[in-house]
Amino acid sequence: MEHHKENENWFSGLIGYFYEHDLIDVIDKNKALNLYLLSFNNNKNNDDDDDYKSKELTSKYQLFNIIISKFLLSFYYYKDIILDKNDFILKKFKYFENVHVISHEQFEDFNGLVINICKDEIDVIEEYFESKEKYLNENQLDYDKKKGLIELNNLGLCYQYGIGKKKDEFKAFEFYLKSAERGNSCAQNNLGYCYQNGIGINKDEKKAFEWYLKASNKDIYAQYNLGLCYQNGIGINKDDKKSFECYLKSAEKGYSNAQNMLGDCYKNEIGTKKDLEKVIYWYNEAINNGNKFAICNLGICYQNGEGVEKDNEMAFKLFQQSAEQECINAQYQLGYCYNNGIGVEANMTKAFELYITAAKKGHRLSQNTLGNLYSEGKGVERNLGKAVYWYEKGAEMGCKEAQYNLGYCYEIEKDEVKAFEYYKKSADQGYLNAQFKLGYYYEKGIGTEINKVKAFKLYKIAAKNGQRNAQSNLGILYENGEGTEENLEMAVYWYNKAAESGCEEAQYNLGNCYKNGRGIKKDERKAFDYYEKSSNQEYLDAKFELGYCYDKGIGTEINKVKAFELYNISAKSGQRNAQSNLGILYENGEGTETSLKKAIYWYKKAAENGCKLAQYNLGNCYKNGKGVSKDKYKAFEYYKKSADQGYLDAEFECGYCYFNGIGTHTDRFKAFELYEIAAEKGNYLAQYNLGFRYFHDKGAGKNSKKAIYWYKKAAENGYEVAQYNLGNCYKNGNGVKKDVAKAFEYYNKSANQGYFNAQVELAYCYKDGIGTEINKSKAFELYKLMAEKRCKVAQYNLGISYKFGEGVEKDERKAFEYFNKSANQGYFDAQLQLGCCYDRGIGTEINKRRAYELYNIAAEKGVSLAQVNLGLLYENGEGTEMDLEKAIYWYNKAAKNEDKVALYFLGNCYKFGIGTNKNEIKAFGYYKKSAENGYVYAQNILGLLYVKGEGIKKNMKLAIYWFQKAVGNGDKYAYDNLGTFYELGIVVNKDKIKAFKYYEKSAEIGYVNAKFHLGYCYVNGIGTKNDKKKGFELYDEAVLKESNDISGETKNDKKKGFELYDEAVLKESNDISGWTKNDKKKGFELYDEAVLKESNDISSGTKNDKKKEFELYDEAVLKESNDISSDTINPNGSFHKNEEEIMRELFDIKHWYQQSAENKSSALYKLGESYELGKGVNISEIKAFYYYKQAAKSGCIYGKYKLAHYFLHGIIVDCDEKKAHNLYKEAAEGGNNDAHEILSALYEQDKETE
Repeated sequence: MEHHKENENWFSGLIGYFYEHDLIDVIDKNKALNLYLLSFNNNKNNDDDDDYKSKELTSKYQLFNIIISKFLLSFYYYKDIILDKNDFILKKFKYFENVHVISHEQFEDFNGLVINICKDEIDVIEEYFESKEKYLNENQLDYDKKKGLIELNNLGLCYQYGIGKKKDEFKAFEFYLKSAERGNSCAQNNLGYCYQNGIGINKDEKKAFEWYLKASNKDIYAQYNLGLCYQNGIGINKDDKKSFECYLKSAEKGYSNAQNMLGDCYKNEIGTKKDLEKVIYWYNEAINNGNKFAICNLGICYQNGEGVEKDNEMAFKLFQQSAEQECINAQYQLGYCYNNGIGVEANMTKAFELYITAAKKGHRLSQNTLGNLYSEGKGVERNLGKAVYWYEKGAEMGCKEAQYNLGYCYEIEKDEVKAFEYYKKSADQGYLNAQFKLGYYYEKGIGTEINKVKAFKLYKIAAKNGQRNAQSNLGILYENGEGTEENLEMAVYWYNKAAESGCEEAQYNLGNCYKNGRGIKKDERKAFDYYEKSSNQEYLDAKFELGYCYDKGIGTEINKVKAFELYNISAKSGQRNAQSNLGILYENGEGTETSLKKAIYWYKKAAENGCKLAQYNLGNCYKNGKGVSKDKYKAFEYYKKSADQGYLDAEFECGYCYFNGIGTHTDRFKAFELYEIAAEKGNYLAQYNLGFRYFHDKGAGKNSKKAIYWYKKAAENGYEVAQYNLGNCYKNGNGVKKDVAKAFEYYNKSANQGYFNAQVELAYCYKDGIGTEINKSKAFELYKLMAEKRCKVAQYNLGISYKFGEGVEKDERKAFEYFNKSANQGYFDAQLQLGCCYDRGIGTEINKRRAYELYNIAAEKGVSLAQVNLGLLYENGEGTEMDLEKAIYWYNKAAKNEDKVALYFLGNCYKFGIGTNKNEIKAFGYYKKSAENGYVYAQNILGLLYVKGEGIKKNMKLAIYWFQKAVGNGDKYAYDNLGTFYELGIVVNKDKIKAFKYYEKSAEIGYVNAKFHLGYCYVNGIGTKNDKKKGFELYDEAVLKESNDISGETKNDKKKGFELYDEAVLKESNDISGWTKNDKKKGFELYDEAVLKESNDISSGTKNDKKKEFELYDEAVLKESNDISSDTINPNGSFHKNEEEIMRELFDIKHWYQQSAENKSSALYKLGESYELGKGVNISEIKAFYYYKQAAKSGCIYGKYKLAHYFLHGIIVDCDEKKAHNLYKEAAEGGNNDAHEILSALYEQDKETE
């Protein structure tokens, strides 16, 4: 430059600066001064002696040289003064970033060119040299005006800061106002500053904003200040977008603070989208314009790798460069680097020095950090007083972290009001931890009144910003419906958020939610996992819960040792529930050795800490003398303590003590009151006891409705005894409408919990199909389960199952074995069955004497079936001497208990004169009672007696009623009899299809005669298609069956007969609960109903077609008596026949049936004779009459003779001598000698009568 041809005009100032500051290896201050003056001297017009006037400028470089030389010359002469004044003015701006600034201007006139040397006027200078002449004329007019306004503004600046004037803020405001009102943008900006900060005028942020807005069109500082107003809501509503626009305008005009702020906007998304490239761009622009704050901010970008590659060394260098320019944030950041070894070796001493430097200059984060260092004793000796001092400094500067820390200090010092105050200040600035704390103070009423709504709002704000403790507590408020409506799903949501962030309390609460299925599907495994996570962070309650999981096998396998370890840790830390449960483990010797002494120790510890469970357990210990001396008074004392805290079981026990006067005075009213309290809270024992009292205790005011209510409550809570009792109520209709289905339901619930009595009842339900479908297999399983527990009732029923093959394969030996086991325990019914086994050789050899002994034991104890069987032994002289009187005695004993079998046998005795005189009326009476009690054989015989009129007047309608009853109970004889009634139309309308079905059913059950009748139907096409082949096959089957089973079911297979007999009777005798108890009233109602229906309902078959059916009317009545089995009436009636005779008769009857198929009259006659005499079939006068009539119709003189006999003597039909006479006459004319003789006798009789 020194050798440039224009060096004196263009570069003299710069060359002088080099000489002054040793930039060319030599210092020459005089030469420097001469060079500074050279630019003035060369520009001086020597023609003007009075005033200095410059020559015409020839180049912009010449102008630049003059400006630079003036600046350097000022510093040469007045450096110390200038720097001191500049520091004084800018002392409140140089340390802090993003603060409002004041404006100042300095205009110079260079030969008509007026420029502001405080601004970038390059464009003005270039325009001047392009149109020098035009510019000079216009600019000169504006210069004078501007100069006056500038001087007013500068005067304001002097008064504001006391520069050359006595400091006077009011005068400063006046001069700013004058200049501003005349349009000076710098003064307008400064006036806004005064309004904003209350300088010389009352503070008015709205007016401050208005003046900034006026100045912003021209003043870059005002544009920047306006941006700060929009950003922070100063005098105007907060508007980040407008804030950004203001910064952009100011930045584009070169203001470095605005450029720096624009970088912040792009970085933090203030009024614009995040753009890290633009962040770096604007920070660099600001740095290029000398902005120290931007240097620091760029260092932060390098430190965090934002917009640039992470580079700690570069970050450190930038912080250092900025700190050297007294950027206090850079000093703080540099201290942070030394503190943590970022980009440099850690040096706590240097860090502390830098923190102190920045803190003393008002850097609030440094002040807070110093407070932390003094509080924790890091890099300096611990000093809580100094910590508080620096926290207060930082708090005064508005540092939210310092305000929060100061609040914590006051919290430690127990000054809750001040703690609340500082937490609130910090929270109002959005500090998350403070928002949480403030929420907590509102929730708990610390330093202020409780306000759950405010707590909820604060937690929510902090929670949304990621504060995990706030997230956790927000979940608690949602779960409990405090400060907001209960919302379990939201509770779980926030617990999850906090748990993911590692909040141990939230992990614990989330475990509770999964454990109990609150707000989320129950998942014990997840509950265990969250308890474990929380426990690993030393959260005591979680340790307890984790121990509980191991204790009970919740979400993991049971591990009492681990449970003990976790309880032990929690207990020693004062967790009362853990202390209580630790006592339980010591008491039961689980996870450790049994130690009642230690159990009592931990129970007492927990009880002292107010654990109601431990108080209850201590009550139990004193009640039962477990680990302590038995003391009912102390027991009551601890029960009461626990009950007073609302512990349900203790309330029940306390009630029990009052009710029974245990450890306290008897107070039934108090007891009842406590039962109600405990019951209302869900204590199943109290609910059950309350139900029991309402059923049985007159003092409680018997109330079956309330009793059922409380039984149901206890049952719903899973109490098996209540479920069982409720089953009984539904079974017996006690307090509720009888409902066996519900009874079964409750028995099933109770039985599934192992309640023995319920298992017994459930087995009966499955066995007899009570309230459910019959399921003998399930009944058997239940009996077996109970039998293993030596239950004599179950052993007995298991014997029955094996005996009859019910639910298990028939096994008489096992039946005998279980009857024997039960009998040895004194169970009467088992003694009876064991007697039956010995009596009939079931599962053992026949031993009539042993049977007699067992029957005798059971009979003496009132077992009616044993009495019946004992009577049979006396009747037959088996196991003892025959004694018919004793047989009658024991039958009567059983009959007094309404034993239907005994009544039946008594009927037989009176009918056949066994041990007493024959008496048909008494026989009828006993049969009737037996039938009414449901004995099927008696029902069939009763029908027969009504047909024959034995012991009672003939009544065909009642006959058919009892046959139908017997059919309803599956009697094969009754099926066959009803078939005859429908075939012949006796009392009912003739219905051959029904007749066929009844024969078919009887044959299926095994009645031989029904097979003959069914064969006859097939041969003759009665009620089915004609099928002679099928019919003859049935005849053969019947003969084969009879030949193998000589002379009737009741003789040849006594064992089978007795089994059927036992089976029918045992259904009643085995049913302890009385499920099948007879309802005589209902029976008689049905009986009367049937009779009335019969008497009112005259058969259409006998009423509507008299012409066709007149003669058959009598037949219809007579046929009723046809098919009542003589075997049933007298089982021993055919025992005198030998086997050969029986076989011959069977083949004969088969022959006659086959012949009758060809409608041979002789065959029909022979069939009538077979039924009349009981040859090969059971005696049936109705069927005899029927076949004789068929034979007579076919011209058989013997058939006519027999038919005449029936009419003459009124057998089956009413007496009709006229019909008899005509039939005898026809027979006689056909050559029947017997008919001749009878006819002659009738004539003689008529003559004598005449």
